Amino acid sequence: MKNLKYTIGGLLIIILGMGMVYAGDGQIDIATLPYIINQSGSYVVVKNLDLSTTGTDGITISVDNVTLDLNGHTLTGPGKAAGTIGSGIYVSSIYYNIAIRNGTVRDWRESGVYGYTARNSQFEHLRCYNNGAWGIIAATGNLIKENNCSYNDCAGIAAVNSCTILDNTCTNNGWDGIAPGNDSTVSQNTCYFNVAAGIYAGMGCTINDNTCNQNDDSGIYSSMYSSLRGNTCCGNVLEGIVSGDGSQFIENTCFNNGANGINAYPGSTVSGNTCYSNTLRGIRASTFCMVSRNTCYGNGDDGIFADTSSLVSGNTCGLNTGDGIEVNYSCRVVDNSCSNNGNNGDGAGINATGSRISIEHNLVNFNDRGIDSNPATYNYIASNRASNNTTDYDIVAGNLYGQIIDGTAGGLIHTLTTDPFANFSF
Repeated sequence: MKNLKYTIGGLLIIILGMGMVYAGDGQIDIATLPYIINQSGSYVVVKNLDLSTTGTDGITISVDNVTLDLNGHTLTGPGKAAGTIGSGIYVSSIYYNIAIRNGTVRDWRESGVYGYTARNSQFEHLRCYNNGAWGIIAATGNLIKENNCSYNDCAGIAAVNSCTILDNTCTNNGWDGIAPGNDSTVSQNTCYFNVAAGIYAGMGCTINDNTCNQNDDSGIYSSMYSSLRGNTCCGNVLEGIVSGDGSQFIENTCFNNGANGINAYPGSTVSGNTCYSNTLRGIRASTFCMVSRNTCYGNGDDGIFADTSSLVSGNTCGLNTGDGIEVNYSCRVVDNSCSNNGNNGDGAGINATGSRISIEHNLVNFNDRGIDSNPATYNYIASNRASNNTTDYDIVAGNLYGQIIDGTAGGLIHTLTTDPFANFSF
């Protein structure tokens, strides 16, 4: 068939023999569904499109190097309960350099955008909602940016490994809000009211500056060796943030969660976080963790619990129902400030529940017990200061500790003792 050329409003239009319509800017118009893209190029949807036929994808991409611009329009499927298959946009096999952007994809039996086989691709400025599976599902090495994915039956956004997921909003989804694979970067997203976790990530992820509130599981869950910084997690049914072995929890805020504010697995670093009003502990740290410079107050159990061989230093813990700090075997507890713990409950400023623990240079005020090593034995307790606790020091025989000096009458310290290991009541 001969190619036809004509002009509308000064814009050159070319109709090729194969039936494709090209605008003068080189884009190929899409004006009907279903539509198959099997040539590389730039495609634009020119109007809102509906497809009532079940078992069919709206737009299928079967080639590398495609840009698909919905141009603000909507692709509407036959309904998420209609038929057994069918996505709004479907990448049919492993293809590279796909860009899909700028529109709404809703009411499809499977995913809004199925890009599970797309590589080195981009999904931007999409609104994907009320689909029967994922809002967006993407493969390895993709950028997923500034999308809104809500009311989908699976995750709002799911991705395989090494993706960047930035500034998306995912709410009211039937699984997680966002579910990235290993080694992904997940930043500045908002995840509310999802049936599972706000973010459920693989190992080695960087998870920064997200807000994950009121999800039916944890706010953020990540596997091992992840970095979690600057996130806010509030009102989740389980943990605020939980991550596996060797992770870093830095400067997060976790409050009003139904379990612990932060749950850190072995070998993790937990530093500079604020955890308050959680149902259980502010921070629960497993073995071989470093827990430093955190603020934990008003939690329903301990402010901080640290398991065997952990370092707990420079934290501030107050108004917790249980202990300010509770530690198990072979921990070091140094330079912490713990006050008003046992609030409407029973708690010590620092409670040693195991043995071989070193407790040094801490300040404990207005707790039920200041420092408690009873019945625990074989602990080292030196150079601490306690004031206005019901019992300043509850230490049984079998512990090694500096003499306890009564300084409640005031005076010069050197006139009371020259012992550098002395513990003071004042």
